[in-house]
Amino acid sequence: MGTRLERRLAQHLAREKASNRAKDEFLAALSHELRIPLNPALLLASDGAGNQDLPAEIRRDFNTICDNIEIEARLIDDLLDLTRISRGKLALKRSAVDVHAVLQSAVAKVDNEMAKKQIFLRMHFRAMHHHVDADPVRLQQVFWNILRNAIKFTLHGGRICLETETMDKQIAITITDSGIGMTPDEIKSIFKQFSQGAHSLGGLGLGLAISRKLVELHNGSIQATSLGKGKGATFSIKFPVARISDELKKINHPHGSQIPERQSMQPGESV
Repeated sequence: MGTRLERRLAQHLAREKASNRAKDEFLAALSHELRIPLNPALLLASDGAGNQDLPAEIRRDFNTICDNIEIEARLIDDLLDLTRISRGKLALKRSAVDVHAVLQSAVAKVDNEMAKKQIFLRMHFRAMHHHVDADPVRLQQVFWNILRNAIKFTLHGGRICLETETMDKQIAITITDSGIGMTPDEIKSIFKQFSQGAHSLGGLGLGLAISRKLVELHNGSIQATSLGKGKGATFSIKFPVARISDELKKINHPHGSQIPERQSMQPGESV
């Protein structure tokens, strides 16, 4: 009886694995095929947007096309990343990376989005040790995903605070927003694939799921907290601090100083 049950269970598990493998292969093929026609379309639209011989109104239309193609490309890239991670085929190119520099680069990528919503950004870089053994591209992807999520759910004129500190041989990165907040049930599912909570604002719900997997691949941890609806949210990320030589420290900071605290605000706003 037991042997028969074990065989049936093994067959069921084999079918589940085969089904998951087929799904991953389908998503990878679909993502690749969807990506191919976007490249020439983006190239043509970019050329049109930068063509000073065209009227300003037409250039703005081309810019809109570029923005939407890039959004579509990001969705496809998310699907590709998800399949690579689930199949254990995502290669990380690790090196000693300055977290503060990567954070500033991620912020630069979302500056326009914050400006459109007149979001006040405050940055406090307090971590004395802020190098980690990481893939800088993937690290920036994590910070960019979390920042874009904060911007998406923060109302016009809201606030985002970005902080770092060193804790128990780890660097802690905290991103807090004044947005719409989350319920306890939403917090439980926020890092699941295709999860968007009760307030979907577009997208596939993959960014946070991918971010968690990338953080874990770097031996880090990530968690989300919120005091409730309308009370904002906080994402806390921790990575082990890397041991680096004095020579590398001088290369990254030739004058021995850390990246200074930054405050970014729109005209007319106050702290």
